[in-house]
Amino acid sequence: MLNKSKFQSDSYSIDEIKLGDLRKQLEAGFLISSYFQEIKDDINYITFSLHSNESIESLISIPDSDMVQEFLQSKEFDRHKRILKEKAAFIIDLVEFSHLSADDQLNLLVRYQTELNYALENFDIEHKISIGDGTIIVLEAASIPQLIQCIYAVQQQFEGYNRDFGHTANNIKCRYGVNIGTCFDFRDINSHWNVLGPGINDTQRLMSFARGYQTIVSSTVKQGFEEKEILSPEGVKVTFGPEKKGLDKHKREHTFHELKFSIIEKPFSVRWQF
Repeated sequence: MLNKSKFQSDSYSIDEIKLGDLRKQLEAGFLISSYFQEIKDDINYITFSLHSNESIESLISIPDSDMVQEFLQSKEFDRHKRILKEKAAFIIDLVEFSHLSADDQLNLLVRYQTELNYALENFDIEHKISIGDGTIIVLEAASIPQLIQCIYAVQQQFEGYNRDFGHTANNIKCRYGVNIGTCFDFRDINSHWNVLGPGINDTQRLMSFARGYQTIVSSTVKQGFEEKEILSPEGVKVTFGPEKKGLDKHKREHTFHELKFSIIEKPFSVRWQF
């Protein structure tokens, strides 16, 4: 056990000061991606690796003590201890939404959310997060093989609604960004589950490259599909457009493809009867 007398500073022990620094960073929105024990000068330390969005921001090492062990067992620690995990995400953005009147926006959002729920009811969705005029949909690693099927189901649901009701209501017009990458799970200020990290950020940037009603996917999605880890919808041909590159608003380069679906036409046969 740590001899606290070695670490006195203005009546506060060093582990207390360091733990206070850690808590301030957590309150500012940092997350603990990992922590490990190490020995320095024959004293046990707990080292915390902190992430904010995309990169490791800092390491904080705190001399082990009863106070630190109590923190490790606390709900506060559990709330901020999030490990980067690979997930599949696609972001839906309603096109031309801002051009509508307030009443039409409300009516379209209600219909859009209803149709989206219908489309997703047979899929194992980890997160479905509203972002105003769109949605972030996240599938955990075990569900990634269903990713293309899920996208197709959503698009078909919207197309069916537009075909049946487009003459009496505003069409649901969307663009899509799709990616497989690493993310954090966390609870937001309202205690609702949310997700962030490079996987989500890249998905948002991919969507920004979509023109009109395109579906833009990352090279990781195309690679996963070609390696047969991702399943095609039955009776549907999945094609990826030529590789393109683009710079996002942060001047970072992204490689992407346009995803398209087409129905596989069955050969027509005639049976002659004499």
